[in-house]
Amino acid sequence: MTVWLPPVGTIVLLLCGLIVLRWRPKVAIALVVVGMLALWISATPVVAHWELRALEVGVPQTPLTGTGARAIVVLGGGSYIEAPEYGADTVSRETLERVRYAARLYRLTGVPIMLSGGSPLGAHASEAEQMRDVLIQELTTPVTWLESSALDTLDSAVRCEKVLHEEGIKKVLLVTHAWHMRRARAAFEHAGLEVVVAPVGFITAGADPIRQLVPDAQALVLTHRAWHEALSLLWYRMKFLFR
Repeated sequence: MTVWLPPVGTIVLLLCGLIVLRWRPKVAIALVVVGMLALWISATPVVAHWELRALEVGVPQTPLTGTGARAIVVLGGGSYIEAPEYGADTVSRETLERVRYAARLYRLTGVPIMLSGGSPLGAHASEAEQMRDVLIQELTTPVTWLESSALDTLDSAVRCEKVLHEEGIKKVLLVTHAWHMRRARAAFEHAGLEVVVAPVGFITAGADPIRQLVPDAQALVLTHRAWHEALSLLWYRMKFLFR
């Protein structure tokens, strides 16, 4: 699937154009033009932000303090492997956003926290362990359950449900990024849990509207993320039809 996501897909178009240039110049020019336009659009902030906003789950309209949820489940969002300033693996910026919000929710609700995330990139410590260290050591927030084996969102849902089922818990506050929440909620509900969404990291309007029209590398990253998330969500929904 990664081959078709920006920027790889657009680069493939450009390479195909160069390959056939000698034999099919008109086709080659068309491929190059389409590839350049696709790359330009993919790297434009206004487009990338629109794509991610289309995936986002909205801010909850009701207070999260009275939902009846009995666990706060926080999904890992990546690692900062062998961070030199810390001398160990630690959470990525996105994961830090999630655990920071989880600490806030704990103070608001008093609901115990469950952390989920394995080591998909081969880190020495799992994402769950990294999140636990930040919560306990830096945010003075206790952690009740640790799930350190899951390698993706669906795996997290299945493993978390198994642990929480033994505790008699069916309803959870789910913490992840707003653009990831649709897929995460679908996975956890399919696993048998009732989900109250607690999203973080919304895409907000840029301060300079002119810069929103100027291509940059960060926008290309966001476009890649949006396409990956949209295709993964589609794959989950198709998969759940046959289970």
